[in-house]
Amino acid sequence: MLVDLNYYHTSYTNFIGQATVVSKASTTHRGEQINAGSIWSLYANSTTRLTSDGFGLELTYNLPNNFVAKGNYTYATFSGDLPAGFITGFNTPGNRINLGISNTKLTEKLGFNINVSY
Repeated sequence: MLVDLNYYHTSYTNFIGQATVVSKASTTHRGEQINAGSIWSLYANSTTRLTSDGFGLELTYNLPNNFVAKGNYTYATFSGDLPAGFITGFNTPGNRINLGISNTKLTEKLGFNINVSY
């Protein structure tokens, strides 16, 4: 049996995300008229420090006849005082589970791998 455990902590300054802006007055962009009240999404740097923490645990078990069973769990968080309207794009789920079984030598020329994720 193989056990793999990991942890990370990351701290970001000037994290690049998106900000939604509503124009208060009419303007032009590349020669095109932009009406007041138009909604824009632009890339911007966060003015605050953001952090991400997480850990993972994986178990791999070698079974008879070249079968391998695997399972892993990961946990991730993202936090910080975000400016109003700032979109980070951090889309990693907080909890994730994967389970699988495989056999790379089911026959001389045939193998398989099945995984289920949640």
